[in-house]
Amino acid sequence: MSTLRQAETARGNGAQSLGPLTPEGKLRVAQNAIKHGLLGKALLLRGESAELLEQFRQSFVDIHQPANDGEYLIVEEIVAAKWRLRRVWSIETRLLQFDTDTMQSELEADYDNIDIATRIALAYRKGCDNSRALANLDRQEARLTREARRAEKHLAEIQAARLHKERAGLEAASQLAAIAENERMKPPQAPLAQELPNKPGEPRLRLVEPVPTTSDEPPRSGSNG
Repeated sequence: MSTLRQAETARGNGAQSLGPLTPEGKLRVAQNAIKHGLLGKALLLRGESAELLEQFRQSFVDIHQPANDGEYLIVEEIVAAKWRLRRVWSIETRLLQFDTDTMQSELEADYDNIDIATRIALAYRKGCDNSRALANLDRQEARLTREARRAEKHLAEIQAARLHKERAGLEAASQLAAIAENERMKPPQAPLAQELPNKPGEPRLRLVEPVPTTSDEPPRSGSNG
């Protein structure tokens, strides 16, 4: 399954899930929101915005709609990987910007006119030649991208399994309700004849319960007079 399809599956599963609906479920979600404060302590560096991290986390909660603690933990894995991935991008940008700025006087002395794209390219080459920082950042980027994709795939799989189980339960309940309704709507059955015990050699006798009549006609007399 491609990464795009994995992400779309996760979003689709989240869209179909209504999330916790019971008071107990809503209380658990509120408690999770408090627990997620620990995520900020684990991820944030001094100077990074806790508010931005919370907005970032909530955006993934809104997308994936985790319905239980297990799904919340996987969403946290996605958030952590994506947040750290963006930090890698930020570090790379600042390293290149620093080298570009420090090389400015040197480049102006060697070149009459040099565009900004070339300045950045030269700064990148300098960083690759003189330091392993950019190479390490590339490895970190690849690792964090794999972690995020793996977590998204895992979340999509368990949400699909949960939704399948929920649908199966709803279908079973619907079938039982339909059977009960059919039984309730059935007309009452006529009384069955009962066989009376008989002596050997005698024909079987059958007792049939009288069927009530709706006629107002008075009962006939046994005599003709």
